[in-house]
This record gives sequence, structure tokens and C-alpha cells, in this order.
Amino acid sequence: MRSRWIYILLILTVFVPSTLSAYRLTEIWEKNYEVEEGALFILQNVNGSIDVEGYGGDRIEVVAEIRIKAASKDKAKKILRKIEFDVEHERGLLRIEADLPKLKKEGLFGLLGSSGPSIAIRYRVRVPKRTDVELRSVNGRVASRSVKGTFLLKTVNGGIGLHSLGGEGTLGTVNGGIDCAIEQFDSGAELSIKSVNGSVKLELPEDAGAELDIKTLNGKIRTDFELNRVRRIKRSRIEGSIGDGDGYINIRTTNGGVTVRSI
Repeated sequence: MRSRWIYILLILTVFVPSTLSAYRLTEIWEKNYEVEEGALFILQNVNGSIDVEGYGGDRIEVVAEIRIKAASKDKAKKILRKIEFDVEHERGLLRIEADLPKLKKEGLFGLLGSSGPSIAIRYRVRVPKRTDVELRSVNGRVASRSVKGTFLLKTVNGGIGLHSLGGEGTLGTVNGGIDCAIEQFDSGAELSIKSVNGSVKLELPEDAGAELDIKTLNGKIRTDFELNRVRRIKRSRIEGSIGDGDGYINIRTTNGGVTVRSI
């Protein structure tokens, strides 16, 4: 019986590493679309990061780096052929979402509990500086910089980074920190920031005016703004206003500190 188990282990030692040594394939999908000023750009991702940057042009330039892991080159290419991009394009709207095939474990990938084949897409996008953006991912960091307009950035597993030239919107993640800087916070603007496991850092212009509603369960709140009309101030809770108080800022996190400071 003992020699039989030794024989089985020898077989696994010889064949399993070669069977599970995954082949990795990378492909680039690149497109550009003409849009009008103030257009809405919507991008939905599942596995992979999103990085958006504003520039002085009038087109949205999209580069998607597709990364596939499979048991062999042929299987990776087969998966690649099944990937399609769903695109909706008008002068005032561009919406992109990859239509991905369902993947299943095959052979020893499934037998030995390996992660099996996978698809990840990394997006790098340039948009006109005056663009509204809606960016969503499930597993990956989401970031936008040098863009002016409304924004919605959400992910589940990953951080969020925003450097806005001016605007209002929503930022949200479950597992990750949030870094946000807004150079121009207009009167009456609203901002919502939520994280579960991660800290929040917010930078605003010195003349920003807003009602602050900030709460964390496991962390401290720090700010260098002078607070007015304070209704509640504790280590982990602030209700008050800065400047003229015309806007509204709501920040929530469970595990992490919150820092609000002037640029």
C-alpha cells in the first residue's frame, strides 16, 4: 500500500506542474471616438483596472489590454475569439462594456482546485477635459484625473483615485482606500464617498463651502478646515460646515481614518 502511494505521488510530481503551468496571452484592443464637449463616458469592467485622463482633444481614446490565462496557447486564443466589446456611441455618449465568455475549469485545473482560466482587462483612456464619467469595476483600481464634470467611480476590490479639475459625484469601494482631490468645488456641489475597508483622503480648495457629514467606526477624523455651525464633533464623527456651507459632503468608512484638508 505504501509503495502504491509513493507511485501516485511520483506521477503527480511529474505531470501536475506541466499541466497547471498556464499559458498567458496579451492582446490590445484600441479605438477612438469623436464626442462633443460635456459628453458622458460610461465604462464597465469586471477584472482589471481603469485609468482615465483628461486632455485637450475632442475624441475619447480607449486602449484595452486584454490578459488571458489558460492551460494552453490554443485555449487562450479560443477564449480571446469569444471576447466582444459592446459599444454605444453618440455625440453626447460613449458606453463600453466587454462581453466576456463564461469560463470553466478543465482537467486538473478543476480536479486540484486551481484557479483555472481567467480574463483581465486593463483600460487606459484619454477623454476631453470637459467630460462626465461613470467608471465601474469589480476587481481592480479605478482612477480619473485632469477631468472636469460629474463623476461616479465604483469598485469592489480595489482603491479609487480621483483628481478632478472641478465637479461633483460619488466614489465608492468595499476593499480599498479612496484618494480624492477636487480643484474647484462649486457652490451647491454634492460629494458622496464611501468605503468599508480603507481610509479616505479628501483635498478641497481653501474657499470650498459645504455641510460636512463624516463618520467612521474604526478610525480617526482629521481636518485643517475651520468648522462652522458645529452640531457634532468627536474622534470618529463630524457634523458641521466649512466656508459658506452651500455644498454637501458625506463621507462614510468602517475600517479606516478620514482626512479632509485644503489643497
